[in-house]
Amino acid sequence: MQEGVRARVDGALDDLLIWPTAFEVDLRTVQCPVLAFHGTADTWEPLPNLRRILDRLPNSQLITAEGLNHFAAELYPEVVLALTG
Repeated sequence: MQEGVRARVDGALDDLLIWPTAFEVDLRTVQCPVLAFHGTADTWEPLPNLRRILDRLPNSQLITAEGLNHFAAELYPEVVLALTG
């Protein structure tokens, strides 16, 4: 988690660049643990969309942060690190 937050805006920009491409991974085959962090005030990617993805991952955990938005990890990395350990 620390490595992902350390990238800050660069990681978000990378995500935006690949967003329009096809997502051709069978999520049921992902074997590593996945920790998802989602701000409850995120209007760009609604929580139900993330839950649909996490439902397909065999080893996933969701942490929500009340009142934080889509860029919470970039704007408040210390909060994300504190919540995720």
